[in-house]
Amino acid sequence: MEELFQKIPDQPLKQPEEETLVPESELKAVRELLQSLLKTKRAFEMYPANNPILAKFQDDICRRFDDFFGDADKLPLLIRQQEILYKGQSVYKNTEKDENLALLFYKDGLRELTFLEGFSHEELMDFIEVIRAKPDLLSENWDDDIVTLLWEKDFAHLRYYVVEEFSDGEALSEEEVQRLLSGESSDDLSEAYKDADEGEAKEIFSPLESISMGFKGVFSLGEEEVKTLKDEIEGLTDEKFLDEAIYCLFESLFMEKGSQDFELVAGSLESALSYLVHTGGFRTASNILKRFRELSGGGEGLSQHEAERLKTAITRAGSESRAKIIAEVLNSGREINIDDFREYLGHLDRASIIPLSNLMGEVQDIKYRKALIDALVSLGKDNIEVLAAGLKSGQWYIVRNVAAILGRIGDKKALEYLKQAVKHPEPKVRREVVRALGMVGGPKAGEILLEVLDDTDPQIRMAALRYLPQAQNYSVLDVLVEVITRPDFEERALSEKRVFLEVLAEIGQEKVMPFMIKLLKKKNFLFGNSKNEEMRVSAAYGLGNIRHKDSLRALESVSSHAKKGSALYEAVSYSVHKLAGPDGVGQEA
Repeated sequence: MEELFQKIPDQPLKQPEEETLVPESELKAVRELLQSLLKTKRAFEMYPANNPILAKFQDDICRRFDDFFGDADKLPLLIRQQEILYKGQSVYKNTEKDENLALLFYKDGLRELTFLEGFSHEELMDFIEVIRAKPDLLSENWDDDIVTLLWEKDFAHLRYYVVEEFSDGEALSEEEVQRLLSGESSDDLSEAYKDADEGEAKEIFSPLESISMGFKGVFSLGEEEVKTLKDEIEGLTDEKFLDEAIYCLFESLFMEKGSQDFELVAGSLESALSYLVHTGGFRTASNILKRFRELSGGGEGLSQHEAERLKTAITRAGSESRAKIIAEVLNSGREINIDDFREYLGHLDRASIIPLSNLMGEVQDIKYRKALIDALVSLGKDNIEVLAAGLKSGQWYIVRNVAAILGRIGDKKALEYLKQAVKHPEPKVRREVVRALGMVGGPKAGEILLEVLDDTDPQIRMAALRYLPQAQNYSVLDVLVEVITRPDFEERALSEKRVFLEVLAEIGQEKVMPFMIKLLKKKNFLFGNSKNEEMRVSAAYGLGNIRHKDSLRALESVSSHAKKGSALYEAVSYSVHKLAGPDGVGQEA
């Protein structure tokens, strides 16, 4: 089957925008249905489950869906960034970012949503549960998109088309990994990490106290003079003075290089830094870290010992104990400027990778967690082996978060580490590892994804299948065919069989077309009656991914014999519509 592995370029599929005239009453019904859906979503977010106001919104949206399907068999919606179309006509438009139903779907890659007749009230409530903003999402599924949640629900009467984009992108010894996780000292990094916690000051002084202490040491001020200085400076605007005073203190630090007072001034600055973190003053704290980096980077005339002293201060700014303080500040409810927090994180060194990874399991607000993720992506790009040490953690949510970040980085060096976590006992971890493998991509990722096809969780197996086309590894075809022809394959759910056949067709294209057509047309092939029908349905969906005129002809030949309303009829109609459209092969046929 060597010729099967030739790459055929992928082409996006788009639902045609129909130009037929749609009655205004029908458009109005869809518009009002979408508005009711949005209102019900908000109600889910605002009221407890037993609230009568929520119940009223639930009844309204259920009634609107029932009324619509009284006259129609499906509700097809085309998703744009700021607009939703129904049969080519606009039924929802919002140019704002907040409460934008179109953008909510669009940002996660959804381009089509089709609700089918039979969409039950239970499915409707599950769908609203997927799209609502859930506070409990923060502790369990920190970055799950809508598509992932839709996969998990496995709706029987909902279809959707997704556009997904993926980017292609010296290891530590086992002993070093364990030491990093346990906090024991081994190499320079873990020594710095340990010293960072042990060297932290036991007392935390306010910035004004720290500055006064620093000036007292440098200029030999008396107690009375220090008191006078403090009285004067506390009469000034604290933030404005603080910036100017810290600038002066750094000037003093530079002037005192080579003297014993250097340590005193550095300690005063670090004490101020610690206080600022305690109080959420990340703007000024990040300015201190930035200047520490500049001075310790060389070219400022500092001795090696003095430069190392400032580097130690930077390491302590991202230590485990400091990370716990940051978590307390971020969870306190006070308003923290997110840009200032991001800048603070941007000045930390690689010793902060593991503490920041642990921090993600404690921070409650998603915007702060996203800032942590971005910081870890930036730090981890050049320190894959340090970041990957988190995959050895005994806390599953840390392993999950690290896997997600490795996927975001997209470096193929991460594949060997991700492979070690593919059999993790926690399903949430395995699912995130699969996603990370898909984001890294490449033939090696495809080989690892094949190992997941025997996972005990069918949702994880299907997730692995969906990422296989991006792996660009055409040797997977033999494995897919082998799994499909196993005797026990018939016991799998129809949804999983469909994904297997769709992926096989998408990768193999023309070379697997005869196999797919045979499955579609030959009754009692491999399995019994009901199981054979499910295989035919799955093959029909799969042929819709083979952009060839013979695939379309095979589907059309079956369409005339399929019972209208049956699963086979729906599958054939769906694939014919896909292939006969402007992006299919209709013109060739």
